[in-house]
Amino acid sequence: MEKEAHTDESFASDLGISNSEFVELLSAAHRMYRCYPKRKKSGGVRQIEEPFPILKNAQRKLCHLFLNGIPIHDCLHGHKGTSQISAAKNHVRQPIVIAMDIQNFFPSVRKGMINRALLSNGMNAAMSDRVCRLTTRKNRLPQGAPTSPVLARIVISPVLIRIENMLSNISLNCRFAMFVDDLSLSGPEGLRRAIPLIVRIFKQNGFNFRPEKTKVMKGSDEKEVLGIRVNERLEPGAEFRLKLDLARRDRKTSPDRRRALEAWRRKLITSGVSVSK
Repeated sequence: MEKEAHTDESFASDLGISNSEFVELLSAAHRMYRCYPKRKKSGGVRQIEEPFPILKNAQRKLCHLFLNGIPIHDCLHGHKGTSQISAAKNHVRQPIVIAMDIQNFFPSVRKGMINRALLSNGMNAAMSDRVCRLTTRKNRLPQGAPTSPVLARIVISPVLIRIENMLSNISLNCRFAMFVDDLSLSGPEGLRRAIPLIVRIFKQNGFNFRPEKTKVMKGSDEKEVLGIRVNERLEPGAEFRLKLDLARRDRKTSPDRRRALEAWRRKLITSGVSVSK
């Protein structure tokens, strides 16, 4: 990360816009969103805040030029080169697997948290302020901006270092991974006693879990992480198997839908995942 100050002119040039356009964008960015509800696959509705094209383009360039180069914790998945599969691989054949879900992850990341994270990674104050103004709405990360997952990973990384240190004191066999807002952990039976401490560490840093979505899987239980079964090897989870079976039998299923499911199954196979027909 470069530590020298960027002028507004140089920042505008990096983003491919004029200085006057940059100044106007800084002033109006927080208003440049189209908001609409989107139904979640798991039920309920998520409020999407989609940036206008000119702002979205600037945010994408911010990621490419500055944000993607900031180091993040190795346990984070969901960015280029990682997937649900890479996250789930951590937990195969573990005695206990724990799945936890962070509530309102992106909106929980406040402007001050982003600013502190950027400053601690070597960004100067003026540039950090401009990045925050271009990437936040109502002083938090919007759900729908291309910069939100990138900044969320940067902000959450120090928290995950604390989790890593705590787990290493429990057992060297403890493993953990985070995919967007899903935290998964595995290890010896005693790991379940660490859940209250994990909750406390995240809460101290501004994040809360959905208690109803915390799931402890042990012994011969069906152990699933991000829809992938991890008991003895990586396999498609029960929900995926049901969806694929229905898609194969139901002629009303669109060809695109069927192809997407079959493509995911093939991806599991080519990843060395054992799947059943």
